[in-house]
Amino acid sequence: MKTLALKNIKLCSLRIPTAWVMVYNNFLELEPGDNIKIDGVYENNPWNLFTQNMLQISHQNYPFIIDLGWYPEASPEGYYETVLIKDEDWDKPYRKMKTRDRQKVIDEIEEWMAELTLFQGVISP
Repeated sequence: MKTLALKNIKLCSLRIPTAWVMVYNNFLELEPGDNIKIDGVYENNPWNLFTQNMLQISHQNYPFIIDLGWYPEASPEGYYETVLIKDEDWDKPYRKMKTRDRQKVIDEIEEWMAELTLFQGVISP
């Protein structure tokens, strides 16, 4: 089993268009199921880094938030859930995606941001 230092694990790279603001980012370059230990994390358990509050990005000009979390938190059986929130309506996400594939999360977030950067008041769910 490989051991890594938390300080050496990079954040996932995202192409963030103008007008989008990073609220917080704990979305690390870790694959679910990697057989590793991480120094600097409770019990050296990498699953403790898979939380409900991994990433949040908001649009400066329009009422959109992109939010990413891991559900159930810290669970090896969990998944990434990415939601697009419009008008702060957290009960009814405008779009939603669930996956265990980190690259698919990155691709979807970048696609949503690119599409909404040119928002003209109407987009399809």
